[in-house]
Amino acid sequence: MAGPEGVQPAQKSFGSMKLGNVTRADVVKWHHGMKATPTEANRSLLLLHKLFAMAALWEWHAGPNPAHGVPKFKETARERYPTAPELYRIAKAIGDLERATKYPLSPYVGLALRLLLLTGCRKDEILTLKWENVDTDAAVLRLPDSKTGRKTVVLSAAAVDLLKRADRQNGSPWVVTRDRRDAAGEWRHVVNVAKAWERVKTEASTKQDKQPTVNVTDLHLHDLRHGFASVGVSGGLSLPLVGALLGHADQASTQRYSHLQTDPLKIAADRIGGEILAAMNGTPPADVVDLDAARNRTG
Repeated sequence: MAGPEGVQPAQKSFGSMKLGNVTRADVVKWHHGMKATPTEANRSLLLLHKLFAMAALWEWHAGPNPAHGVPKFKETARERYPTAPELYRIAKAIGDLERATKYPLSPYVGLALRLLLLTGCRKDEILTLKWENVDTDAAVLRLPDSKTGRKTVVLSAAAVDLLKRADRQNGSPWVVTRDRRDAAGEWRHVVNVAKAWERVKTEASTKQDKQPTVNVTDLHLHDLRHGFASVGVSGGLSLPLVGALLGHADQASTQRYSHLQTDPLKIAADRIGGEILAAMNGTPPADVVDLDAARNRTG
């Protein structure tokens, strides 16, 4: 019984035990043994609960679900978002590793990491992406199935340009494809970028240049999705709008970023204060640009 990525406690704890022999006490003890990683522990518990539910559906298990009602650990949401200097170092590390003479990073894996940075998509949404679901003319990804069901991802100009320039493996339907067919002659997509991500983080944290020094070794792959959201919210976009871009099923999922919103009163106070300070210093006030008028002039 395998757990979430990097966690396989069920196999270690239950081994070859028969389903009917697993008790609630066993599950409680197993779950408590993962208290140091509460999020992973809770996800593993949900997986175990689902396993027993399916076993009951298939009539492999007739007793009560031993994972039912086991209290979950309190989880603290991560608030680790990549900063601008970190984004620069990560992007540079991806490029440097792709050009490495020894063990170069696959361009398809590099594409996956860049798409995660630019779209806010979940990892599996990018790894299982097919070219037939990419519409660069409309600037969208039309995902037939995601965590929240059918989903349309609106792409930025940068993401569209990236996809237009991306390498394609002739005959493969996958965007993040393996570079050769499998033994059965089928094309497969890349299923795991964890090792590549570790290489990128190490490269970004050890090879510095004139840019600010960074350490991204603690950055999780899913933090790139949080980073996409944090940039949007910090830039003044509304929570419902950012939630729509991320494909959140409800606004509660986006609420975690609410503290990043800039108070409109603070913006107004800074604007007035700036005008007054300019007058006090005898310098011209900053020009205020009407964005709608500017768009009309350039359109």
